[in-house]
Amino acid sequence: MSYQELGDITKPAILRLAHRVGVVRVSGLMFEETRGILGSFLQEFLRRVVIHTEHDRKHTISVNHVYASMWPNKVLLTTKDLKDCQSKSKDIQTCLSIPKAPFERLVRAIVQVYKKDLRIQGEAALLIQYYTEMYLLKLWSLAHRMAMHGHRMTVEPRDLQSARYALKMAM
Repeated sequence: MSYQELGDITKPAILRLAHRVGVVRVSGLMFEETRGILGSFLQEFLRRVVIHTEHDRKHTISVNHVYASMWPNKVLLTTKDLKDCQSKSKDIQTCLSIPKAPFERLVRAIVQVYKKDLRIQGEAALLIQYYTEMYLLKLWSLAHRMAMHGHRMTVEPRDLQSARYALKMAM
């Protein structure tokens, strides 16, 4: 997978994610490792979103499709849930570390691989970004703990790979 848009996720954005979980020092190789993990996570997640959208015979990815992909066994949202999500969307925007425009370009590029001419609602794109950043924060937090366990202050790619493996086993 070689999406040019992955390069738009800048080092400062990745550092903001790392600092949110308390990481002090980051290996120089961690930026490419994080971009690779981000790309593969988004690819798998957006594949599920597109499948839900096609199943509903829609041409626009909605918040319902994103929620259905996040929790496969959960029922689709009601109108009340959608109103709650809309009211929370302003709060979500303030806690995001990755800039919205580069992330949205990346999401659109990945979605176009699965299905051409598929639109994405603004709130759905925001929810995808929020879910992805929460996954990355959980991953970085585990990697930081693994580095601390190894008596190191610097988080290295092997920590991130071990954390990713641990998260897959937990899910």
